[in-house]
Amino acid sequence: MPSFRSVVLVLSVIPAYVAAQDARTEPGGRETNEFHAGQWALQFGAGTGGGFGLASIGILKFTSPRSAWMLRFDVNAEFLQGQTTDAFGTSSDVKDHAVFFATGIGRRFYQAPRQKVRSFQSIGVLGSYTSQKQTLGSGATFSFRRWAAGLLGEVGAGYWVTPNLSLGGTASLSAGYSERHNVSAGSTTSQVVTDESGWFVSGVNLQLIIGLYF
Repeated sequence: MPSFRSVVLVLSVIPAYVAAQDARTEPGGRETNEFHAGQWALQFGAGTGGGFGLASIGILKFTSPRSAWMLRFDVNAEFLQGQTTDAFGTSSDVKDHAVFFATGIGRRFYQAPRQKVRSFQSIGVLGSYTSQKQTLGSGATFSFRRWAAGLLGEVGAGYWVTPNLSLGGTASLSAGYSERHNVSAGSTTSQVVTDESGWFVSGVNLQLIIGLYF
């Protein structure tokens, strides 16, 4: 049966061994688990936001081990076609769509850049465009377009499976100014157009993120 002193010795060696593994160096002497100026990364995400489920792509350009420029794109598109039939059995073709696109640029800041689990925060500006058309039946339709611009704040964390691969998630909040154009059309020639503008707050939007680092 191992002695108490042996157990203590083993437990004291484990942290040193883990630290040595995390401090692996390349021939040039740079720690392989640490970001460096000039490094690039791609991030792929999926989650919610903008009224739709989003696919997100992010590009990072590191300026130091703890900070990077961030360029991101969020997009969702759905195009539908089919038929609608009224109470009299009259059918007509319909084509509906829902499109959301957003892009933003900002700065991201990391904590514990040498650890396998790292938290980060991002802040930047964004712009978005939304377009939707929906058939309501009996020839009536509803459509709208929306433009928005504002500020984006984000917090997140990731687990670095390898120096080149991370898995994690983000929570973001945005606020700014938007304009909206609505058109409601009935089965006759009647049509109602509404134009609105004002301030918005959107969040909290959650995303799962996969990161690749080069």
